[in-house]
Amino acid sequence: MIRAVRLIFAFTCLLAAGLYSAVAATTQQWHFDVFLDGDRIGHHSFTLANTDSGKTLTSEARFTVRLFSIPVYRYSHDAVELWNGPCLERIEAATDDNGEELQLQGRASGANFIVSGTSGQATLSGCVMSFAYWDTRILQADRLLNAQNGDYIDVSVTELGTDQLQLAGAVIDTRRYRLQGEDLLIDLWYSDDDEWLALQSTTPSGDTLYYARQNIDAP
Repeated sequence: MIRAVRLIFAFTCLLAAGLYSAVAATTQQWHFDVFLDGDRIGHHSFTLANTDSGKTLTSEARFTVRLFSIPVYRYSHDAVELWNGPCLERIEAATDDNGEELQLQGRASGANFIVSGTSGQATLSGCVMSFAYWDTRILQADRLLNAQNGDYIDVSVTELGTDQLQLAGAVIDTRRYRLQGEDLLIDLWYSDDDEWLALQSTTPSGDTLYYARQNIDAP
C-alpha cells in the first residue's frame, strides 16, 4: 500500500519556503483535509498571493498513514511557485518522503524552463504548468510538471458532467473532470465559479485518496 500512496502523493502534492517574498495585494487560500480510504491522514494548504510581479503560491502538506494506530508512513512537502500568467516562472520545493529527502528547483530561461533536483536536470520548452489544480487552465494542458520529482508528464482531461458534493456542512453543485496520465488517474471537482473543491484518486493497489475543501463559503 505504501508504494501506491507514495506514487499518488507525488502527483497530488504540487508544491519549500524562501523562493520569493513580497507584499501581497490580495490573497486566496485553499485548505484541504486529506483522507486515505476514509481515514483522515493529514492536511494540504495553499496560499496564492497576487503581486506586481505575478502570482506566488505557497503550499504545505503533512501526512501520516497509520496501521493499528502505529505510524507506518510519513510525508511532508513544502513549496513556493512564482507564476506569470499561465506559465510557471520559478519553483522551489522540498519533500520528506518517509525519510527520503527530495529537492527540486526550476526557473524560466528564455523560451525554456530549467528543472534541477535530486534526480538530475532537464530543459523543458514552452509555457510550463505544474499540477496547479487551483487554476482551471490546467484542464486544457497536455503536459504538466510534477513538482516533487521534476517529471514532465503527458496528460489528458475528460469532462464528466455535473455532480453534487457535501463539503463543510453544505451541499454544493459542481463540475467534475478526470485527469489521466501514465500511472495517474485523478478526479477533480470545481464550483460553477471555478473554485477547486475536491480531488480523488485511486491508487494502483485500490486505495482511495481524497482531498476535501474546508474553507468554503456557504451558498
